[in-house]
Amino acid sequence: MSKLIFNSSVMMKVVTTWTLLLMFPVISLSQNVWESFGTSSSPWSISTDLECAINTPSKVDIYNMNYPSEDNVKNKTWSVCSASINTSNYNESPLDIAFTIKNLSSPTNNSLYLNTSAGTTKWYYSNERYWKVQINYTTTSGQSKYYDMNYSTIKDSNKDSTYHSSNYSDNGNSSKWESITWKNNRIFRVLFDDNKINIFDQNGDNLVKTIYGVKKINSVRVGAGPGTQLWITNTSCQKMTIYGQSQQYLQRAENYMANNNPSAAVSEMTTAINKELKCYDTYLMRGIAYYVQGYYKSAIEDLSSAINYSANNKEMAYYYRGMSKLALNDDYGISDLRNGGQNGLAFLRENNLMNYTPGQNKKKTTTNTAKKKTTSSQSKKPELKK
Repeated sequence: MSKLIFNSSVMMKVVTTWTLLLMFPVISLSQNVWESFGTSSSPWSISTDLECAINTPSKVDIYNMNYPSEDNVKNKTWSVCSASINTSNYNESPLDIAFTIKNLSSPTNNSLYLNTSAGTTKWYYSNERYWKVQINYTTTSGQSKYYDMNYSTIKDSNKDSTYHSSNYSDNGNSSKWESITWKNNRIFRVLFDDNKINIFDQNGDNLVKTIYGVKKINSVRVGAGPGTQLWITNTSCQKMTIYGQSQQYLQRAENYMANNNPSAAVSEMTTAINKELKCYDTYLMRGIAYYVQGYYKSAIEDLSSAINYSANNKEMAYYYRGMSKLALNDDYGISDLRNGGQNGLAFLRENNLMNYTPGQNKKKTTTNTAKKKTTSSQSKKPELKK
């Protein structure tokens, strides 16, 4: 390439200065950490055994007209119908699910009785209305498990007011019922991240349970016991974006770059990309790290991927791809620099390249011209240092 296009000493000076200036704003260009799912229509799937008066994104009104069997009553086991949010399609994405439950049931003082009219047998819990929130999840070892939070509204014949009790159970093995403060509305939050689930109730700030060794959540259910009517409101379903999941790797990579260790930055980004955290930021960061080390072909490959992943804010990727092309004597890097924002245009002005047309310096070849084999340390990606 002619010296009008590229001067190595000038370029290296600019590279060193601009690399430091441009490294740190990478994260600020990115998308949100969390995004909504299941809000275009109601996220709740209602069992056909439940009556559902309302099912909108803002409110679900369910009523269970069923009654427990004789065996369920004798064995004190649950026989409930449920509304469910299915989360199994989101694989291992961190989730943040919140909702409010209002129990509209009105227990009476009557005790449990058996109705055998019309040749049928039905057991009635007239003095109790019970319901539950259930989290179904898969462990990191592949087991399917669930965690229940059971609630009951009971009218005590010796008291004038209702009270709530709760029972926490793992995998169907119920523990002792415990009395808790009566609340007309209970706010729940289920937060899954970093292979653990934090479950909150009351006002959404009382940590009920932390479950470790979790691979993913399969569903969040609200069960309505016989005769129980529930309102589910204020539902919020959030999943972490790919960028949000890659933040920890991006931050470590930036720290490595700031400490002049681009090889370690490449390793961090490769780990993120191998975890399918593929986005503008991960490819941009790795492309810059390759560029700083002089692996220009690898840089061009990653920076091209970054450009394909972003609808806007591509200036930094274009700038570094343009500089990488110039370093390989490809004057089409000038076209990238024209899309590289103020930094790209400044480089072109300083090197008198504003009016240069890429391709002017390309040599013409004929079909009879033998292609020379070339070897370059830049043709392969470097081995990653652990």
